[in-house]
Amino acid sequence: MKTDLKGHTAIVGGCTRGIGRAIADKFAENGADIVLLARDQIKLERLAADFRNRYGVSAQIVVADFDVPNELDERMKSFLDTYDGTIDILVNNVRGPVPKKVDGISPSQMQEVLQRHAICNHTLMMHVLPGMKQKEYGRIINIVDTIYHTPYPGLGLSAIRASEASWAKALSLQVAQYGITVNNILPGPTETDGLKEIMNILADEKGQSYEEFRQSVIDDVPVGRLADPSEIAHAALFLASQEAGFVTGTNLTIDGGFTPSI
Repeated sequence: MKTDLKGHTAIVGGCTRGIGRAIADKFAENGADIVLLARDQIKLERLAADFRNRYGVSAQIVVADFDVPNELDERMKSFLDTYDGTIDILVNNVRGPVPKKVDGISPSQMQEVLQRHAICNHTLMMHVLPGMKQKEYGRIINIVDTIYHTPYPGLGLSAIRASEASWAKALSLQVAQYGITVNNILPGPTETDGLKEIMNILADEKGQSYEEFRQSVIDDVPVGRLADPSEIAHAALFLASQEAGFVTGTNLTIDGGFTPSI
């Protein structure tokens, strides 16, 4: 499917690596102007220059740390105060929590993860929603996780992902009348630096080598491999398109059959 996003502007969080990077690249390749959002200014500036050179799109940056919601709020407000236009597409994406067993999670750690995911998603939505309503067009895409409905031992903090998905469903019902869709993508095991970091920790806990643990994860995926970030990006591209206007309030699982049927 050829998707034309020319004339649209997308803001993509956590875009300097992994799934966020792949989504930002795919959107720019298909003509969208891009607002790149992450905490590393040097990486953001390099990525913005790359998109301008390769795709001829507008690429701007917002430097903010998702661990500091007030900073994110202030940086977005400052950016939009001088931005000439509206954000049509919002991709809520941020690095996942570190492995923790539920009974080993402190209240402060729980609060940190809630802020990074639920509060920051809401903060970004509040900044872009007025423009979407005015334009009567918008796409909000949340990168969640299959852990939303199938908890994994040792990833207790990731259970917070369920709050993201439920929040998105409630929002989708509220904004559908304005031509705005809200959907979640639930990736299964995907070949990213973030997953590698998590698998290294879990492998140590099990007394396995990284290679042994990685293979055990792959063995649990019916298609016999990890996902490539570009495969998640293709799904995001569809949900961002005009053709997906009747798709809202959904959880799109992309996991190679990894998640049991529920």
